[in-house]
Formats: sequence, structure tokens, C-alpha cells
Amino acid sequence: MDVIAPGRPVSRHADGPFELPPPEDATRDATSRWVDRFSSDLLDEVSNEAGQLDRAGATLRREVMIEAARRGLLGASLPRHVGGLGMSLLGWGHALERVGYLCDDASFALNISLFQSVANMLVASGNAGLIERYVAPVCTGERLVAFAYTEEADAFSMKSMLRAHRGDYVVNGAKVMVTAGAMADSYMTYVMNEATDDMAVVMIDRDAPGVHVQPIETMGLRASGLAAVRFDSVRVPKEQLLLAENGLDHVQNFLNPRRGILCCAPIGRMQRIVDECVKMLSETVRHGAPLTSMQLIQARLGRMQMKVHISKALVDPALDWLDQNAANNHLEEIVSAAKHEITEHAIAVALDSIRLTGARGYAHANQFERYLRDFCGLISGAGSQDVLEVNMGLLAVARAAGRTTG
Repeated sequence: MDVIAPGRPVSRHADGPFELPPPEDATRDATSRWVDRFSSDLLDEVSNEAGQLDRAGATLRREVMIEAARRGLLGASLPRHVGGLGMSLLGWGHALERVGYLCDDASFALNISLFQSVANMLVASGNAGLIERYVAPVCTGERLVAFAYTEEADAFSMKSMLRAHRGDYVVNGAKVMVTAGAMADSYMTYVMNEATDDMAVVMIDRDAPGVHVQPIETMGLRASGLAAVRFDSVRVPKEQLLLAENGLDHVQNFLNPRRGILCCAPIGRMQRIVDECVKMLSETVRHGAPLTSMQLIQARLGRMQMKVHISKALVDPALDWLDQNAANNHLEEIVSAAKHEITEHAIAVALDSIRLTGARGYAHANQFERYLRDFCGLISGAGSQDVLEVNMGLLAVARAAGRTTG
């Protein structure tokens, strides 16, 4: 297997290569300046379309992804030798916080982070052919690659099947929930390998005969392009086999860092909600005084702000751990705990915003209700809240048993 060697750092675009500096460091200040400098106008454009896309249930425009690539937002965390900027997960997470603060459409941050998470798994494979075909074009926005795993079954009862056929492979099966599936060009797809009776991973292109994509209406994150994808006797060239076996380990190596990155943009949005509430309430006068002068209001705002600070305190060590343990990150308690608790805090902050603003917060015009719907999408993302609780409980039991028997 050929491995791509590091070369000159460059961000590419369909119209030609161009240089783009990464942030000076991974701090929130530096990454915020970087996002503000290169992407604030794009995020304003996406924000202006957010309400319309939400009402229509329409997917983000492809042109937005191309433009995001030009600003470094599709290659930020990818290595420089494949066209990325080489940012650490900690730095990328901080950048996503700023994106979440500035951009009113949570689907945007969700999708740009997802495409990079998939691309990073391909980089880790060291497969030069797949990296050239799928990763380099992610950095330019020319090819978007989604994660196709979820079925109406557990990991040990997966129905999607891979079988050898005339030197290549054929895939039959269906994935019931594929984030960004409606806008993706290709899918990193998990299937059972008939030859090994183990889970395999293959790259399937959307334009291959037999691939059927059905968009799904959702409660929130409506511009993300959630879709069901069906594979009917889809021929997969042998070169597009990513992994013949041990797919369960592979998916865990994908999901653990995904949990950490998934909750970064929501932290930025939580802070934006607090700021918007303060502005709205300070302009609302009752009994001759702004609502923000009332201690009951101050206390709730204080609890909301504390949830933001707690979320930052949780995500930083999680991302730092992921940076230090990139080669062995199946399941880490601090990462799972961060995803679980930040999800709960985000939903609580959105609910508090509606409690504080009453009927105005419930109306479409003020967006708080949309933020709540979007945050609810985190409940099942990268491992559901209940599954994470079970996993944490199992680890606690195993740890206690080890101490008892040891």
C-alpha cells in the first residue's frame, strides 16, 4: 500500500491552489480571529438563509460548501500534505465554537465538521489511492464524503452485505440515517463482509448505479441533508475497499473523536443565546425598569452562562486527550462525558431562553425555538445519550470489579 508523503502545505480550490495561513495557535482568541478574518462574511450569508432553509426543509447549497473550502473550513483539521491546514482537534474545536457563535444555521457547522471527520479516517488508513480520490477533493469542496453506518439493527446484526464479484465487490443494503447524505458525493459505508463474516468498510460513490438517496424530514438541523441511502447490487471497485475486517473497531475510532468535535459549535451557539437574551431582556421594560435589573432574571441568566463555562471546561480536556491519543481512541470517558453533558446543557440553555422570553422566544422570528430543535439533534449524534450512559456504567462496573479482584 502506497502512503502519501508530507509535502508543501497548500489549500487547493477548483480554480487553482491558494495559500491560507492557519491560526497562530489553538487558543480561542487566535482561532476566533482566524474565523472572523476569513469566514465572517460567508457565515453572515449562511445565517441570512437559515430561516428560509429551515422552513422549507431544504439542504445547504453546494456553493456554500465550495466557498467554505476556500476559507479553509473543509480542510482545517486535515494534514497539510493532503491540502489541509494541519490544525489540532483542540484548535479546530475552538474554531467551530466561533463558527457556532456567528452562524445561525447549525447544519453548516455540523456538515463541515462531519466531512473532515470522515476524511481524517481516510488519511489514517494511509491508502494513497483513497486519499487522492476522496480526501484532497474534500479540502476543495469538490467531493463531500458522509458516514453511512446506522441501520435498524445493532452492530452485530447489520444487514448490509459485501460480497466478492468478478474481482470487485457488490453491496446490497440500506442505511436509515446518513447525516449530510442528501448532499454527499460519496459514503464511507459499513457492511458485513460475506467472506470473513466480519464488518468491512467500503467507499461507495453516489453516482454508482444502484445507489438511491431519499431525503428525510427532521425536527431540527433541517439544512444538513439527512437522508436514507439504499444500495441495490452496487458494484464497488476493489480499490475502494477501505477495510476488509475489524470494522467495529474502525467505527469506534471514528465515533470517539466525533463526539468531541460534535459539541463544539453548540457551545458557541449557547453563548450567542445568552447574549441575545441579555440584549432582548435589557430592552424590555417592566415597572419602569429593564428586566435584566431583576434578580430572578439575573439568576437564570447566570445559570445559563455557567452552563457555557462548564461546557468549555469539559470539551477542552476531551479534545486535548484526542490530540494526544489519535492512534488509540476507541472509547474515552472524558470524551463521552463531554458530549453527554454539553448536549444536556445546550438543550437546557435553549429551554431557558424560551422561559425568559415567553411568547417571543416561541415564535419563529426570534430563532430560539429553532436552536432548541437543532440541539435536540445532539441527543442521538455520535452515540445516543442513553448509550453513553450505559457505556459509562459498564466502565464503572468493570473498574470496580478490577479493584475487587485485584
